Formats: sequence, C-alpha cells, structure tokens
Amino acid sequence: MQLCLLIVHLEPTLIKYNIMFNIWLIIIIGLAAGSFLNVVEYRSAYGGPISKGRSICPRCKKVLKWYELVPVLSFVFQTGKCRKCKEKISWQYPLIELLTAGIFVLIWQFYLKNQIFQNRIMFIIFTALSFCLAANLIVIFLYDLKYLEIPMSFLIWGIVFSLAAVAVRDINWALSINNVWQQGLLKVFLHSAFFSGMLGALAAGGFFFALVAISRERWMGQGDIYIGAIIGMFLGWPWILEALIMAFVFGALVGIILMVLKRKKLSAKIAFGPFLVFGYFVALLWGQQIFAWYANLLILNLKI
Repeated sequence: MQLCLLIVHLEPTLIKYNIMFNIWLIIIIGLAAGSFLNVVEYRSAYGGPISKGRSICPRCKKVLKWYELVPVLSFVFQTGKCRKCKEKISWQYPLIELLTAGIFVLIWQFYLKNQIFQNRIMFIIFTALSFCLAANLIVIFLYDLKYLEIPMSFLIWGIVFSLAAVAVRDINWALSINNVWQQGLLKVFLHSAFFSGMLGALAAGGFFFALVAISRERWMGQGDIYIGAIIGMFLGWPWILEALIMAFVFGALVGIILMVLKRKKLSAKIAFGPFLVFGYFVALLWGQQIFAWYANLLILNLKI
C-alpha cells in the first residue's frame, strides 16, 4: 500500500524526467542526422560515395578525427576553422545540425501532444518515418537552394518515406477501431489516410505538372512536381493547400525583398523547392492553429 502511494506521489516527477530524457535523446539524434545531411549534400554535389570513406577537409585533404566531427561542438571549439590548414568551415554545418534537431523536437512534441497513436510501437515507427521524411526534405531544401536542382535519389527516398508513413497511420487507425471492416471497404478507403494522401499528392503534383508543362520549365522545375506529390501524400487533403499557400506567399515575399535589395532580377531563377519544404513544415506543425485563426477571423468579419 505504501509502495503504491509512493509511486502515485512520484509519478508526475517520473513523467517529467522521462519527457526531458526523451527530448534530449531526440536532440542528439537530430544533431547526428543534421551532420549526416551535410555529408549527403556535399558528397552528392561532388560525386563522392555517401556511405563510404572518411570525412576530410576540402582544402588540405586531412582525414578528420572523430572529435572533429562532433555536431556543433567541434565547430565551436575549433572556432569555425580546420585544425590543420585553418580554412574556415562553413556556417552551413552547425546551422543544418541545429535546424534538424529543432525540427525533430517539434515533430516529436507535436505527435506526443496530439496523441494520434495509442500503440507505443506504432507511434515510434511513425515518428521515425516522420524524422526520415523531415531529414529528406531538409537536404532537398539545402541542395535545391545551392544548386537549383534536386537529385532523383532524394525524391525517390521522399516518396518511400511518405508512403510508408501513411501506411503506418492507416494500420494504426484500422487497429484502433473495432470491427472497422464491417463498415465496408469503400467507406474504409474513403476515410483512410492513403485516400486523403492521394488527393493531396494529385492536387499538388498535378498543379506543378501543369505549370511545368505550360511554361516549359520556365516557371517551375520537374523536381517541384515530385516535392508537391511527396508533401501532398503525407499532409493529405485539404492540409496540402495550406502548405502551397505558405510556399507561394513566402516565395513571393522573398522574391520581392531580393529584387528591392537588387540581389535578383525579375527574370532570375529562384529555387521554389525550399519554399515548398518550408510550407510543409508550417502546415504540419501549425496548420490546425492557422486554420482555426483564419476561421475565427472569417466568422468575425461575417458578423460585422
């Protein structure tokens, strides 16, 4: 009896420390993933094998020790320079590591808060796939921003992660509802995440396909078709619309700012993939709040 009372008394503290442990674990995983994404971007651009070979300094070709590859900390302790040749290390490396860790934490807290998954195993599998898709989109963001193109291998992996995540979500949904198949195959299909994802993928991918075909790739590149399909599959309908709106709004704002600062001309090419990735994360993490805010604003205007 006293043991039970002690457990009840300590439960909030244990839960608190467990959550803090999980967050720090996610941060470490995110930092390591961000470090790997930097490797993927660099080696994909210069033709090196991604999974083989030691990391080296691009200038002096020195093979880097393990303590020179610790995310963020190595950059700080080495004051942003190579220990041998003193070549400056790009700020891209710690920024991508911190960005990846931050996004992983936000995704973890989002799904933990919404309690979409009652089964812990399904929750971990789905979250892991969400992390993989997020990492895939981050490297797409980075590569398209720097080189105005996207390797097809990045896009294929994005499709795989998105489809796998949707499949896990539907399996979890089917397991959580009693006698789900007695509702009829058509009704189950129409309420599935896969059906919603197909609508989202067709809406976004089809829209960009039309823009590419009409403009003959002057307005959009073929990579945007795939990115639209990837994020459309994961977000589903109608949340993909929020991602597209965010992408176009922020794309227009950045374009105007660059023209005002005379950094770009009106005819200059600007990668749209990064804005699609940005729109995806905004719609995923804050889409419901944005929709609720807009709905309340619309109701107030109608009353006035």
